[in-house]
Parts: sequence; C-alpha cells; structure tokens
Amino acid sequence: MERQEDQRIAVIEVLGRDGEVRALQRIQQWPAMIGRSVLCDVVLEDSHVAAEHALLLWDEQGPRLRLLP
Repeated sequence: MERQEDQRIAVIEVLGRDGEVRALQRIQQWPAMIGRSVLCDVVLEDSHVAAEHALLLWDEQGPRLRLLP
C-alpha cells in the first residue's frame, strides 16, 4: 500500500491492561500499521497482538481502523 504525505496528524494513547497510558504515538503518515513488528508505525508489546494487527486509515469519512487477517 502506498503512503501519502498528509497534513493530518493524530496522537494515539497506548493503554496498558490496567487502563493507564503507557505511551503516546504521533501519527503523521497514512495509513499507519499497528502491531508487534518493529516495522509497524505503532509497536505494541503484547502477546495478544499479531505482528501486523491493524491498519489505521484516514479518508474522506475520517479515521478508521481495519483489522488485518
């Protein structure tokens, strides 16, 4: 999937299982890959998350999260 330079910026709060904020991730490139892999834009250290778990998109409808197979 080709990335596009975009002026849209988002900040994602990564929460622990206790609901506490563990990290903040700034997103400036869309789409943004979320998962355990170090190649992802948002890396989650959680054994319940796939290496490439989800894709965060932003289109004319706004931000959307698509789970990957």
